Amino acid sequence: MGSARFGDVELTYQLREGGERVVLVVRPTLVALQLALEPPGRVGSVALLEPAVRGISGSEQITAALQPVIAAYRSGDKAAAVDGFLRHVCGDGYRAVLDRVISHAFDEALDEADLLFRAEMPAVQQWSFGVGEAGRITRPVLNVLGAESAPRFVDGSELVQRWFPRAERLTAPGAGHLLMCKTRRHRRGA
Repeated sequence: MGSARFGDVELTYQLREGGERVVLVVRPTLVALQLALEPPGRVGSVALLEPAVRGISGSEQITAALQPVIAAYRSGDKAAAVDGFLRHVCGDGYRAVLDRVISHAFDEALDEADLLFRAEMPAVQQWSFGVGEAGRITRPVLNVLGAESAPRFVDGSELVQRWFPRAERLTAPGAGHLLMCKTRRHRRGA
C-alpha cells in the first residue's frame, strides 16, 4: 500500500508486485505526476491526458472564467456549478458525449461536486510542478492531446513537452478534452 499527497488530498493506492502491469487512472491528471515522483520507481510510465497545468498563456483568464462557477457552487447551486465547470473545461457539447459513454454521467458528477470544488480544485491551485520536478521523473511519458481541444490545452501540451522533451506525443483525432470518451473504439482496438 502506498500514498501520494496532492495539496490537501492524499491518494492511497495499491500496486501489485511482479511482472503485471497495473493501470491506474487518476483524476485530476496531475496526480499521475505526483505518483511518478513518490515513491520513485513504482510507476513504469505516465500518460498525461491534457493536465490542468499552470504557467500557460491565459492562466489568469481561465481563473477568471471559473469565478462564476465557483460562486454558483458556494451559493448551493451544484447543478449550475457542475454544468458551468464542464462547459468551461469540456465544451458546450459535453453532456451528449458523456451520456453516450456513461449512463447518468451528469448525476454522478453532481454527486462528486463537493470533491471537485472542496478538494480537487484547491489542490490544483496549491500544487507546484515545473522543470525541476519533471527532471526527477525518469520513466517514459506519453503526452496526449485531443485534436479538437481548446487552445489552453494545446498550450498545456506544449508546456508538458518542455518539461519532458523526450515524451512521446499522441494526438487523438476527432477528440477534445473528453478524449477518453471520444476515442473509446481506439482503446478497444477496433
